[in-house]
Order: sequence, then structure tokens, then C-alpha cells
Amino acid sequence: MLALLLFRDDLQDLSPRDSAYASAYFTLLGLHHAHVALGLLLVAFVLARTSRGLTAYRVRGVQAVALYWLVVAALGVAVTITVVSPSL
Repeated sequence: MLALLLFRDDLQDLSPRDSAYASAYFTLLGLHHAHVALGLLLVAFVLARTSRGLTAYRVRGVQAVALYWLVVAALGVAVTITVVSPSL
């Protein structure tokens, strides 16, 4: 939630139309937020499915969601480096 508030504040200070950096910044950050939201939906879905018991098929679902979060975390590092890099 805090990230969305910071995203909104950034939009007030900087417009994607201002520069190529601003456009890339908002594109990367927006896509990252969308992937986090999708990940939360996937976790909720998997939790609902596994509440009735864990089968081999559902274990694969849990593993897939865990792998998804690993990729989202790695992309989050890349986004953070991209966002911080102009100030270095």
C-alpha cells in the first residue's frame, strides 16, 4: 500500500512525458506493482485450494507460486537498481 502511495506522489512530481527516464521509471515500477498484485492473487488462490488438503498436484501449484515470487523478487532488485542508478 505504501508503494502505491509513493508511486502516486512520484506521478505528481514527475510525468512520464517529461523524459525517457521518467517513462522507463513509471513503466518498470507499474509493471512490478502489477506483478506483485498478481502474486498476491495467486497466493490467495493457492491457499484456498490447499485448505482442503495437500495433494501432489497442489504441491506443484505451491512450488509454481514460490518460483513466481522468486522471479518477482529478482525483478524487484533490478527495478530498484534502475531507479537508484541515476543518483549514483
